[in-house]
Amino acid sequence: KGHEVSLELCNFLESKHCDLANIAGVKCENDTLIDIPQACYATNKTCLLGGSGDHEGNIYFQGKPVCDDSWTYGNAQIACKSLGFKEAVKATRGSDFGMVPSEFSGIAFDCYGVEENLQNCRIIKRESKCNYNRHQGAGVICSRAPALVPPALLLIINLRENILAAVRHVIFVAVRDVLFVAVRHVMNNLN
Repeated sequence: KGHEVSLELCNFLESKHCDLANIAGVKCENDTLIDIPQACYATNKTCLLGGSGDHEGNIYFQGKPVCDDSWTYGNAQIACKSLGFKEAVKATRGSDFGMVPSEFSGIAFDCYGVEENLQNCRIIKRESKCNYNRHQGAGVICSRAPALVPPALLLIINLRENILAAVRHVIFVAVRDVLFVAVRHVMNNLN
């Protein structure tokens, strides 16, 4: 299953149909696994491990690595915010910060980008396609600098606010005009 420390502890089937064309093999990796601190196993706990500082690393959720199959920059943004950083510089894939354990969390995150932490994202529970592939850990590099809003985004935000103000004004004028006509009609019918 992947947790055994030697082949003798694995289940096996005997077959009488083995010949030289059906010999099994194994490729061993000598990379060192990262020790996962006990605190990372807490409920809804997010940790970054393997990086050069606390601002980067492979991402672990409740003590298990997060699979990179559905890992996006948006998810990385929320991970950084939930860890107290301003923003994500980069979402990483492929266990960029060292091999991860072979048992993944079995969940994927689907974030909209407005959540305060990963737990507030939609959590999709599924059997991970990453299980037993130690090179599929999601990761992130977070920025400690204040978030800078790109000028194009500021333009979009301002444009949106101006459009909303214009729409509110049009609605106000339309309602005012309808009420004015209705009041005039009522007044004319009273005379």
